[in-house]
Amino acid sequence: MSNFISVVMPCLNEKETIGLCVEKAKKSLQENGFEGEIIVADNGSDDGSKEIARQKEARVIEVANRGYGNAYLGGLKEARGNFLLIADSDDTYDFSEMPKFIEKLKDGYEFVNGNRIGNLWSLKSLPVIHRYFGAIILSGFLNVFFRTGLTDAHCGMRAFTKDAYLKMGLASPGMEFASEMLIRAKGAGLKTTEVEIKYNPRSEGSKLNPLGDGWRHIKTILRFYFQGVNGDSARA
Repeated sequence: MSNFISVVMPCLNEKETIGLCVEKAKKSLQENGFEGEIIVADNGSDDGSKEIARQKEARVIEVANRGYGNAYLGGLKEARGNFLLIADSDDTYDFSEMPKFIEKLKDGYEFVNGNRIGNLWSLKSLPVIHRYFGAIILSGFLNVFFRTGLTDAHCGMRAFTKDAYLKMGLASPGMEFASEMLIRAKGAGLKTTEVEIKYNPRSEGSKLNPLGDGWRHIKTILRFYFQGVNGDSARA
């Protein structure tokens, strides 16, 4: 399936937005003439999210082990596409921007990261602590150790080839999955770029724990660095 796209989104009790996200992703595929599928990796929703996703004709993969990373690992394992695009299911990311990512993959890039920081609308949409600590400070911290060259290290909208995903060998179960992905991409020598995107405010407020999740990212970055996990190529 040449250039077949798998859109994968994690879900945990997102009944207010999951249907809209599936519809927007489907519309973007259709309007741009992309072949693809939409996978909702459900992480134990009990609010009807799974049923809504199925009604919208998404493939629902039920992932028993809780955690942001586990949800993605379960969904990506079932993806049939050679191009993989990931984004949250809370309607903060704009699926109409999908072509920006896919065109970069078609141009030969293996990993494409979204960049919210360069977009003023996105900065205003991010809560202050997420804007400065999550989006800016943590991005800088990761780049001090691994020099990824990416501006927004914790953007939730990314795309990569299936081969690139297999090369990364991701395993983190929680929110630190986002940091591990960039570290592994750097270590695997993937051809990487980023595209500027918008970020919309979450209607019901963020589920993130800025301090707890931030500390998990920091521990992951330091652990990978000092253990030399993909560190030789990153430090070369």
